[in-house]
Amino acid sequence: MGELLDCDLDHVSLHLSEGAWYNSFSGPLSERDQRMVALMKRRYSPGLDPGDTGALIEAIQEKKLENAVVGVEDKMSMKALDAIKKEFPKMHIRNASSLLESTRSVKNRHELDSMIQATKISARALDETHQALTAGMSSEEIRDLLAKNLRKMGGSNPGVSADIGVYPNRQLGYKLKRGDLVVLDAVNSVNHRFGDLGMSRVFEGKASDKLSNSHKALSNGIQACREAARPGITITDLCNAILKGIQDYYPGYSRSRNVFGHSVGIECPEIPILTLGNQTVLEPGMVLNPDILVYDYGSYMLLVENTILVTEKGCELVTDIERTLSA
Repeated sequence: MGELLDCDLDHVSLHLSEGAWYNSFSGPLSERDQRMVALMKRRYSPGLDPGDTGALIEAIQEKKLENAVVGVEDKMSMKALDAIKKEFPKMHIRNASSLLESTRSVKNRHELDSMIQATKISARALDETHQALTAGMSSEEIRDLLAKNLRKMGGSNPGVSADIGVYPNRQLGYKLKRGDLVVLDAVNSVNHRFGDLGMSRVFEGKASDKLSNSHKALSNGIQACREAARPGITITDLCNAILKGIQDYYPGYSRSRNVFGHSVGIECPEIPILTLGNQTVLEPGMVLNPDILVYDYGSYMLLVENTILVTEKGCELVTDIERTLSA
């Protein structure tokens, strides 16, 4: 078995091996299949620049894989795929999406350490951004400040959002004022592994009883997820626990499309998606993001999001659950 080569290409991973690839597995994995899966869990080659097709072509040549059977994801861009086909006409390309997705959902220790670091960077950046808010700021200025704080603290590939005031009925060009709800979402990566965190706080004021109760409901949903998450249960089991936790405080709560979050890894979001009906069984090494929203149009949009690692004995919450709306 040749060494596996991993490289991010147009935000999609291309995986190469001297061995054969399979579209999917059925039944128990053979010894050969198990070796392939183990190879795919290796850390990325540090010498490759993600998104650089030229670097990937050079690496293929260096490894002498021009005649290999190659597994790619079906969402790989045609531009990148055409470039590979043109450069290596004898290469055999196969769809390996299901294999890559199922393998990717379980992280190794190197990946988990990077994702923990990225999540904690998001937590610090969110807190620092909330502390630095001043009246008169626009949502665009707040987003820029959050992205700057993420980079300053060592994160890369920042993806941020900021909503202020009454959502979505506020006027265009709305500026932050005392008592406004500020909802921030921070995504960043360390070693090409993502962390994701969301936080809601009231700027220089006190939350209404209705808003406070909604926030307690979302925090309780994440706590319920934390208490339920363990190897052997299904995503549906987890979502039912989240829903019950929220409805203890917010009896009328319902979530559009029954989606309660997602997973993270080399992408954000990543499968498995936290949705009712998903029968994926939790395994140690999975990383879940309960991403819970309340939309009360004409009043507020409220977000609480956190990161949970599935462990051998249960789960680990990466950062504390945000339980207060006050900065």
